[in-house]
Amino acid sequence: MTERELIQQQQELGDSRFLVTRSGKFFSAYGCGAFALARATGYRVMHRQRKGGNFVLTTGFPESHVGKVMEQIIAAGGKIDRQDDGSFVFSGIAKRRRWSPSPKKRRAGKTARAAKVRMTTACRL
Repeated sequence: MTERELIQQQQELGDSRFLVTRSGKFFSAYGCGAFALARATGYRVMHRQRKGGNFVLTTGFPESHVGKVMEQIIAAGGKIDRQDDGSFVFSGIAKRRRWSPSPKKRRAGKTARAAKVRMTTACRL
């Protein structure tokens, strides 16, 4: 399955159910799923450039951590809705409080707030 198809599947699930799929020896989540997975596990959401100037938001983990990640999702208040060999769907990750940064924090010449707003426009978590 292509990355574009995975992103489309995540969009079809909406903002409340999140798809995590296996690609080789890693599991990955895209868009809203990446933010929800990061919220439950502490993993970082990556902004990856693609051909044509497009970008995708993604996070992932090695297959050896799948059990630990599922435990972290459940500990964060989520639940595993569906699971098979190559993917799983989870839900129930609650919305976080509004984020208010210190004005002194900087990231690549922009305020931390500007960077956060740009990254969260893909998802309504």
